[in-house]
Amino acid sequence: MRKNSLPILILSLGALLTYLFWPEPSLEEQMQNRHVPAVGIGVIEEGKVIRSEVIGELEAGVVAAPNAIFNVASLTKPVFAMLVLKLVELWEWDLDAPIHPHWIDHEIKEDVRHELLTTRILLSHQSGFPNWRWNHPSGKLAFEFDPGTRYQYSGEGFEYLKNAIQHKMGKPLQSLADSLLFSPLGLSHTSLVWGADMEQRPFAKWHDKSGGVYDTYKRKEGLAADDLLTTIGDYCTFSLDVINGAGLSPALYEDMISPQVKVNRKVDYGLGWLVVKDLPNAEYALVHSGADQGVRTMVVLLPKSKSGVVVFTNGDKGNKIVRRLMRENCPYGREILGAL
Repeated sequence: MRKNSLPILILSLGALLTYLFWPEPSLEEQMQNRHVPAVGIGVIEEGKVIRSEVIGELEAGVVAAPNAIFNVASLTKPVFAMLVLKLVELWEWDLDAPIHPHWIDHEIKEDVRHELLTTRILLSHQSGFPNWRWNHPSGKLAFEFDPGTRYQYSGEGFEYLKNAIQHKMGKPLQSLADSLLFSPLGLSHTSLVWGADMEQRPFAKWHDKSGGVYDTYKRKEGLAADDLLTTIGDYCTFSLDVINGAGLSPALYEDMISPQVKVNRKVDYGLGWLVVKDLPNAEYALVHSGADQGVRTMVVLLPKSKSGVVVFTNGDKGNKIVRRLMRENCPYGREILGAL
């Protein structure tokens, strides 16, 4: 050993021991350190919601209320997927019929590959589209590979399906969601649009990495892929319905949870959900996350044990908090997070 190696070794060992045994900050301290004012958490165990609360402030000086409304970013997608499956269950829509009789986006009408698009392909992120059309070098909607050949996460795929459904049904997405999903489940605090009553409701404003407040975008037309407004309580109700089969036939529910396409070695994509299988006790997980300006969210459901966790945050640096709460509250949380 070189003469001055021992002090370096001792310092390194000390640093490692400090890292391993230094106490983790409390949740509230971590929220403050990461400039995340509000955290919503819901926990489901044995088919019952055992925890549903919001901690912190919606913005500086505004204490969070239990019924605070969050924009949950891409946690919108499983909700839209369930709406589509409800239409399939009612024989109003078909998982495998071509989409083009109902909708063709004008930017891809000359590309014959639009005729390959089906609901199954779009709900499992196999459309061939980028996430958003402005991500493509042309700035327009375009295929980056043949539909149905591989996985690529795409909000555009969900919006394409929304447009087709609206065109066939002759109703806006909000109306369809109200009649088939929100009202039957009693989701009275959930909406795809910013209604007039939102001005009087407690809303978790979006915060940047330094704690500054972003402007609130007040959407007047609902998206299939993004910007659902909801509460922890309402999303737990939706999650519990999914765990309990959502009123779908066993065959259609099996379609939803079955791998449609490989995402990585441990994760597949079903219809609207990431599917993590091969967990202990033959369990599997339905997972989705959301990340937008000032928003980080996640839901993990374990249908076999009828458990799950929902976490909302209103800060750009909320991801570590989301993962912490998943580890602390979700069975197999570490295994699930490690697979993603």
